[in-house]
Amino acid sequence: MIKLIAADMDGTLIGKNHDIPKENIEAIKAAQKNGIKFAIATGRAYSDVEPFIHKYDLQCDCVVLNGAEYRDINGDIVEHTYIEKKRAIEILEVMKCTDLAIEIYTDDGFYTTNTKEETLAGMVKRWKH
Repeated sequence: MIKLIAADMDGTLIGKNHDIPKENIEAIKAAQKNGIKFAIATGRAYSDVEPFIHKYDLQCDCVVLNGAEYRDINGDIVEHTYIEKKRAIEILEVMKCTDLAIEIYTDDGFYTTNTKEETLAGMVKRWKH
């Protein structure tokens, strides 16, 4: 018996038009009506997920920030695993020695070593796929 359906956002729950298709919403509501819990699991921050939850009146838990936060149906943080600031600084120091772009998602926003143009190009690339 299925007890839980968990879905990623990009390319799974959200379609090419950058919205949740009607069919997905209907399937979620039907599953919930039959006692199956639904959850969203995504790398996105909760602030990026919340508008969809409100728009479609989804009653679901969310695992966000690539698993760093677990939020209940009210959006309250139930569990979280954050990297301590000191450890994050150590990691960043190592990463700065590489030719990699650094992107950090936090409960307080998004930070990157990219220029605005590089960040925008990366966002456009992700949306096209």
